[in-house]
Amino acid sequence: MKKKLWFYVCIVQALFIILVVTIFLRGHFASPRVKETSLQNYIDLAEQYDYIPEQGYIPDAKTARKIGVSLIDSMSGMRRIGWVTVEYDAENRVWKIHKSYWIGLLGVGFGGAGGALLEQDTGDVIIVYLEK
Repeated sequence: MKKKLWFYVCIVQALFIILVVTIFLRGHFASPRVKETSLQNYIDLAEQYDYIPEQGYIPDAKTARKIGVSLIDSMSGMRRIGWVTVEYDAENRVWKIHKSYWIGLLGVGFGGAGGALLEQDTGDVIIVYLEK
């Protein structure tokens, strides 16, 4: 009797875990719903208030890394484990983010790399590129 009870408890736990993982993954990979609207008022407002913070919109390496990795992953179409390096050109106030993708076990995987150049002051994306 106890074995049968434990069997059913394990089944319920397994189903619960599968449900939680499914809900998490569905929300994680679902694309957001975009509402069509005119943003001209905000564009006009931005021209009136031309404010740039002293340190720029990308003030540190942590922020540059997050933005750069998001751009590279989006362009490559995958989110894989990889090595990320961040470089800073103080003269031109430009961040360079480079991500090399992990190849995986037995050489199976993307194995490419990509990079992004971001302007520190305005946050403009100068270029995003992929290497093979």
